Amino acid sequence: MSKQRLLHRQSFSGSPKVEGYLSKRGRLNLRCAWKRYWFVLEGRQFMYYKSKATYECLGVCKGMIDFSQIQSIRTIKSAFSFAFDVITRRKVIHLVSLYSLV
Repeated sequence: MSKQRLLHRQSFSGSPKVEGYLSKRGRLNLRCAWKRYWFVLEGRQFMYYKSKATYECLGVCKGMIDFSQIQSIRTIKSAFSFAFDVITRRKVIHLVSLYSLV
């Protein structure tokens, strides 16, 4: 697995952009495996793609986390990674990164 860290860039709109790989747990939570996606946070949009190459080729977005639906973000203690849950009005999205921004 690549040891690529989060990338910080300036977007065309002038707002900061953060991108990098995160693993996302499947919809059925404990019964589904973690899948690795390329996440892009730009302004109030948090989108994810199958890979960095898909994003750079203007490929199809696999999904988006709507900031207007986020109620809270909960960090999870882990010895080997940075884990957190994004809690929305309809669901909890489990995410893991090998790197923390802290």
